[in-house]
Amino acid sequence: MKFKFKTYNFILFLGLIFSQISFAQKVSDEEYNAATLNVYDDPDKTIEVGIRMFETSRDKPKRQINALLLLSNAYSSKREYEKSLDYAIKARELSKKSNDARSEIAVLNKIAAQYHQLGINDKALQYLDESDQIIATYPYQDSVQMVIGNNHGVRGFIYRDQLSCDIAIDYFNRSINQYKKDMGNNKTLANMSVVTYNKGNCFVTLGQMDSAKITLQQSLNLAIRAEAKSLEAFSRKGLAEVYTLQGNYNDAISELNKALEISKNVGDLVLNQGIYKGFADNYLAINNWEEYQKYYDKYLETEAQNKTEERKTISVSLAKHSEEIKSEIKDLEIKFGIGFFVLIVVILAMIVLIIFGQIRFQKQFNALKSQLKFSQRD
Repeated sequence: MKFKFKTYNFILFLGLIFSQISFAQKVSDEEYNAATLNVYDDPDKTIEVGIRMFETSRDKPKRQINALLLLSNAYSSKREYEKSLDYAIKARELSKKSNDARSEIAVLNKIAAQYHQLGINDKALQYLDESDQIIATYPYQDSVQMVIGNNHGVRGFIYRDQLSCDIAIDYFNRSINQYKKDMGNNKTLANMSVVTYNKGNCFVTLGQMDSAKITLQQSLNLAIRAEAKSLEAFSRKGLAEVYTLQGNYNDAISELNKALEISKNVGDLVLNQGIYKGFADNYLAINNWEEYQKYYDKYLETEAQNKTEERKTISVSLAKHSEEIKSEIKDLEIKFGIGFFVLIVVILAMIVLIIFGQIRFQKQFNALKSQLKFSQRD
């Protein structure tokens, strides 16, 4: 029996990049940090904190940017990509006015991740390139190790889809090496777990099961250290998929049971879909038809919910993308119109100059003819 290994673009980590900032009185540093870490496990609580932080920081654009990114990541965790992208774009508008290069870099990375998640990779790369340009001129390189790691991580996701896992692994390694320079907090550990998880998936795609198992175990260890339950569940699901492909069905079911228990309060539809699919595949392999049917039905139900949300989000995203293109075309038309107007004015001016030149020449010629006539009479 052939099992299909499905990987997920698991890039909800990009909002975990702001820390050591003083917030408004109603949202303490501790509360904000807790909200960023709980964005996977309790996104509704994170949304509550983000809204409160935004509303109480009207005169502090930098704090509002952090609040908007927090909201963007929370809605990503809930798989409500339409709202997530809206908040990221609002953060972008504020970041342009903030004169805070670090915030701008983070926002660009986040928007790139969102566009990649929606399958608009050309737009994602555009934002990553813009982020790279700002990073290159940023004077305090030591303070942007995490955002550089995020940038490499998103490129890895894109190149895995567009090119190959070999190229993607190279960028995942670059991302991990950046994170290793700043592993003193749970945010870095969580981000590193996500990238390592996707690196492990790439090893599975390449058929390198030993490397996949080692890498996914590393992802699991990082998730446990970061105390990120949903990331732990994803890593265990990944290990279960490796066991399934190796024919170790009981080991796979054991890991899936742990993942299901950990994630029962998370409410991540993509995670649940993967767990249910894993159960169905493994119970089918050991001829447990009752359990197979139970989890296969759960898988189909969750898959339908995911597809409904994805279609809705992609439709809205394409509409937004279309509006951006129309806006760019309109700008070009305005520029072209101005250029055309200037060209017409120049041409008319030249025509006027030529006409006046001809008139002046004619007058001079007539005057010369008169002089010649007078000379002949003399």
